[in-house]
Amino acid sequence: MGVSSRLESVEVLLETPDYLVLNKPCRKHFDEVLTQSVNKGVWVPAHRLDFETSGCLLFCRPEKLASFRAYFQSRPPELEKLYLAGASRRVDELENRESLEATGFIGGRYRSSKKVRFATEATELKGYHGVQAVSHRVSRAQAARPDAWEGEVYRVRLFSGARHQIRAWFAAQGAPLVGDPVYGDAGERLELHAERLAWIDPESRRPYEATAPVR
Repeated sequence: MGVSSRLESVEVLLETPDYLVLNKPCRKHFDEVLTQSVNKGVWVPAHRLDFETSGCLLFCRPEKLASFRAYFQSRPPELEKLYLAGASRRVDELENRESLEATGFIGGRYRSSKKVRFATEATELKGYHGVQAVSHRVSRAQAARPDAWEGEVYRVRLFSGARHQIRAWFAAQGAPLVGDPVYGDAGERLELHAERLAWIDPESRRPYEATAPVR
């Protein structure tokens, strides 16, 4: 019996012998989307999504975890992580262009800080902790607007995977995401959704992909 027949209220997007992709609901911890009916240890999270973020959440078999995380961290060109983001206002830099490449750095003011700051130069984060380089592409995505969203919708492709990368970047543009309790104003939900995930198995080289509708 497959996992899809034993899950409650969580949409299964892809299920193979090695991988499982679920459509994580917003405001649900990444490690709580599998119900107790699935044996503990059969699947392990291959990456994380913020508590407030919805969308594609990938699990793999425990024996695949080390090689898969190494693959993720190597940032291979075929790895595709797409997000929909609803900003509280238009991003000025995208007024007269279809997309932009955003590169910079993020870091926290304190070691245990839940909030990070985005800066275009590392020198702007002097004294911050956990500073790391980040990059992503932002494009306009009005055609993909979810019905219930209020913000200006953008599509973001991540090339790095730092915590709060998208949320901190939009906040730095003066356009925090709608419903963001950390960088803007809390609301019914955070308008950030992991829309698509595509990758190649680092061992078999077989391609996989999953797309998550906004719920």
